[in-house]
Amino acid sequence: MSAKKKLTLDSPARYEIHIQGALDDSWKENLNAASMEVQNQPSEPPVTIAICEFIDQTALTGVLSYIYNMGLPLLSVECIGIEPEAPA
Repeated sequence: MSAKKKLTLDSPARYEIHIQGALDDSWKENLNAASMEVQNQPSEPPVTIAICEFIDQTALTGVLSYIYNMGLPLLSVECIGIEPEAPA
């Protein structure tokens, strides 16, 4: 029986971040993104979906501040996976 891992402030985790606008791959390093995809819908602004991995929530906060400082509208942030703890 597997137990669901609890998210803590210092948990390494993977997040799906939705940003309004079409960002190219040159943003991957600054966002610490493993992958990025731009979705275009008719009569809607483009949305970039970045899958990002962070060592803790301090690193997540740094990227969210970077997005804000660049003037990019943040649409959503969702934790999509918590990394297992490394064996001691």
